[in-house]
Amino acid sequence: MSRFDSKLNASHSTNQPIIKVVEPNLIKDKSLTSNVPKSGKTTYLPGTEPSIEQTYYWLTRLARQLKQDKSTEFLIETMQPSWLENSTQKGLYQVGIGLITGLIVALIYVGTTGLIGASIGGLSYGVILGCTQEIYPITRLKFSLEFTKSKLLPSILEGLWWGLIYGIIDALICWLLWGLKWLFLGMADSLVWGLIEGFIWGMLVPRFYHPTVSNQAIKESALNAGIFTVIGGLAWVVLYMGVLIAAREPLDPLDLLIDGIGNGVFFGIYVGGLACIQHVWLHLILKQSGAIPWNYAKFLDYATELGFLEREGGRYRFINDTVQEYFAQMPLNDGEVTQD
Repeated sequence: MSRFDSKLNASHSTNQPIIKVVEPNLIKDKSLTSNVPKSGKTTYLPGTEPSIEQTYYWLTRLARQLKQDKSTEFLIETMQPSWLENSTQKGLYQVGIGLITGLIVALIYVGTTGLIGASIGGLSYGVILGCTQEIYPITRLKFSLEFTKSKLLPSILEGLWWGLIYGIIDALICWLLWGLKWLFLGMADSLVWGLIEGFIWGMLVPRFYHPTVSNQAIKESALNAGIFTVIGGLAWVVLYMGVLIAAREPLDPLDLLIDGIGNGVFFGIYVGGLACIQHVWLHLILKQSGAIPWNYAKFLDYATELGFLEREGGRYRFINDTVQEYFAQMPLNDGEVTQD
């Protein structure tokens, strides 16, 4: 039992309101670090820990968000755009994601289509990806025969459907730049991409997720993005070579290499990369607004040392429902909290 927990129990035994027991530890001059267990190890160096006001404020924000989500458990990687407080922040989030992903796509296109194709592709994909609301980290994947039997065909059809949608963009670019002859190849480019995407999600299923470290899902998403950038790029080159041979078009090794790298990056974006971009951008906005510290995991570990939170692997929770509700009901005064 933590010191904080024992004080709560004491308040109940004396019928003293919980705020009278807890408040002195949060708003008086007494430093919170005096409550750190004597373990010989602390998260922050002496003198660098958050102030009382910062600790109070960030725990209150966390408790309110958990209450809004109807949850008692928190993982850093589960932060969503719903954490944003107003339309300005939400608009900044969507515009930022659109610009970042649009720029990446534009850089992919510029090598083979020039500035015109890069502008069309970057704008189109930026708008599509910028409108994505939820953040879906891609954790460890494994092959499952039973899953493949039931999901492969629907997944391939869905992949081809999205390939058709993106193919319209590619076909338009090719038609504008090189004429009607390239309309087919532009569409085939994206259909091949959709076919590979369908195979990936029709054969691989996420493993049971049990985080052992903070932000584990985002780290695994970044790893998946790197892996599938390589795998997807190579698979695309092989299949697209077949399309070119069937259409009796010449094979240009340099163009295949550039397109293979570009399409590989597309696979990386869709298999983990987008979640990483969204998470980092959301984190920056929340940090700038003061809602969270920059190193959130470090602060949560510090709050755990103080006895306010409990940690299991990468999961955090308040030590009990009473403490969470206490913080959730506390008023927020943004002007009193400075950035860390």
